[in-house]
Amino acid sequence: MKQTKILRIVVIILAIGAIALTTYKKMNKQEAINSSAMMEKMKDKRVLVLFFSRAGDNYKVGKVEKGNTAFLAEYIAEITDADVFEITSKKNYDIPYTEMLKVVREEWKNDEYPEFDKPLPTINEYDIIFVGGPIWWGTYPRVMFSFFKEHDLNDKVIIPFTTNEGSGLGNTKVDLQKLFPKATVIDGFSMSGQEARKPEARETVKQWLDGLDFQDKALSKNDNTDGLTGATTLNNQLTEKGQECEKQIKRVLDIKFQDGHIEKRELVVKGVVDMGLGTLWSATNLGADFAWEIGNHYAWGETKPKQSYVENNYPYYRQVIGDDISKTWYDAAQKELGGDWRMPTREEWDELLFSVEHEWVSIQGNQGYLFTAKNGSRLFFPANGYIYDQNVGTPDEGYYWASTFSNIDNAYVTYLPSNSWGMSNYGRHIGIGIRPVK
Repeated sequence: MKQTKILRIVVIILAIGAIALTTYKKMNKQEAINSSAMMEKMKDKRVLVLFFSRAGDNYKVGKVEKGNTAFLAEYIAEITDADVFEITSKKNYDIPYTEMLKVVREEWKNDEYPEFDKPLPTINEYDIIFVGGPIWWGTYPRVMFSFFKEHDLNDKVIIPFTTNEGSGLGNTKVDLQKLFPKATVIDGFSMSGQEARKPEARETVKQWLDGLDFQDKALSKNDNTDGLTGATTLNNQLTEKGQECEKQIKRVLDIKFQDGHIEKRELVVKGVVDMGLGTLWSATNLGADFAWEIGNHYAWGETKPKQSYVENNYPYYRQVIGDDISKTWYDAAQKELGGDWRMPTREEWDELLFSVEHEWVSIQGNQGYLFTAKNGSRLFFPANGYIYDQNVGTPDEGYYWASTFSNIDNAYVTYLPSNSWGMSNYGRHIGIGIRPVK
């Protein structure tokens, strides 16, 4: 009886082992098919993984010997059988994370190009280049731009990949396309730094690589033509709301600063403000009557506010409606105000952020950033939060759309929390504020 029971157990174990072995073989066979299909896409192509990665004190993972992006670079190189080149900097970034943020912010503000260690003379030999790095202030680290200045990636297929903690691919795709207008820049891959360090990240990277389409140029159009209607720009007459928006009203208001002290300052609370940068800014958010009011929220490309903002009720979900919707059919500011009013581009936001001093204050009980230009003009951007479904997220932070497309899911957003600021990207279906310009 005992021998019979043991025999049954052995049979069951063998059966389970056979099933497991069969499953393993099937998985390996499927992986081989997928890898074969992917390698077919790269047949007769020379592939390079070009990346920068920062070791040392990293956000959420602490002090590490290998940077987060290095993990993704290694996975991509292994799976695609690519060559690898790491961009390294002569500048020391092995400093505490919070200090590093201040350093890279100053690099952008001062338009610095930190020196890289060594060039890659053979870069012209490659057809497909994966370009990876962490997101620092909305895009690749400045040392990578130093490398780009001396290495021509035109006429190549460029695929960005990044590690981040909320910014996705940031501005990388648009920046690469601008730097190398004759290159084909296709949609890339991004993962949080802490996730990139986990072993299962390799399979996620592989799944992304299996789905790459090197022939898909719809995502890398580099013009302002509307992707659905073919429209370019609108020339609407100034509407009644647009006329109201241009009636300038100034007031002397109490401005409360972070340290608690209060100063009286004159502010344009309604009308047009010249910050001395060539672009004229509205003193108010779209849908607001005065500078301190939040105004309306809009999904990117929609021209009217709504009750709920989700993927299912966004008509342009995963559709390309243009690389820049400023003054097109999809520009809410142009539709509502007419005339020369429109959404600001990512470049116009960058110019304002990096050229004008700003500080976190409270006006009429609403917190936000007060921008003060060299010519004395001021703009107030109230914290307005974002809306997903019907819920307002982080209402004590500022979120403002740029008209610039980021990728199939996202567009660029100026992000203004109390302790920082910069450019990020968010799902185009999310409700976010608009500050008109002309």
